[in-house]
Amino acid sequence: TGNEPLALWMIELGFDHTCFSKQETPPVVLAVIADLPHIVSKLLELGESPARRVHGHQTTLLPGPPLYKKLLHIREFPKNKKYEIFHDGSLLHTAAVTGSARCAGVLLEAGLDPNEPDSEGRTPAMLAAIGGEATREVLQLLPEPDLSNGPALADLLTRSILDGDVDGVQRAIDFGADLSVRVKPSRMLEDTPFLGEATPLILAAGRGDVEVLKRLIRAG
Repeated sequence: TGNEPLALWMIELGFDHTCFSKQETPPVVLAVIADLPHIVSKLLELGESPARRVHGHQTTLLPGPPLYKKLLHIREFPKNKKYEIFHDGSLLHTAAVTGSARCAGVLLEAGLDPNEPDSEGRTPAMLAAIGGEATREVLQLLPEPDLSNGPALADLLTRSILDGDVDGVQRAIDFGADLSVRVKPSRMLEDTPFLGEATPLILAAGRGDVEVLKRLIRAG
């Protein structure tokens, strides 16, 4: 819920942070999502491994109404076929996606590698770079990401089309994005009259963004 004093009190009472089922999100992941640095630090002191692996669905599936507003921006992230923003990533990937800058600082101090990719090749900085204002503070703590190839380039193109970001689309084109590859919208948009996968050109046409369409057509 984001109630740090209550969480600290429960830890002091002896609640076992390691007791959760495979279907439940680990407390340390929830603490990172809520951006509670004192909780994360305390859990690390109690033996929580900073190297814990995290799957993107634990970030995509919102953990209750109190954090809903904070995490609205995650709907915009491109997702894989399992509806994950990232796969087999680190706690730092979680901090990057959720815009949890204070926890990102704690995790960096704990030794997490900001350049470590998830199993699909995305680093925390790549994710923070396409999160807009919500992830800007996290991005400032991380090395400059390389968005010129791989999943980061596809993510940049898809996110830019969905946002109507002409400069972002042009940046992806300049990096050499493959405009023939079918992409999947990150969410079902009310003003996008189709579902499923489509080429960038069809996706932009469905969005009705003339300037984005012009850039894509010029690029061939």
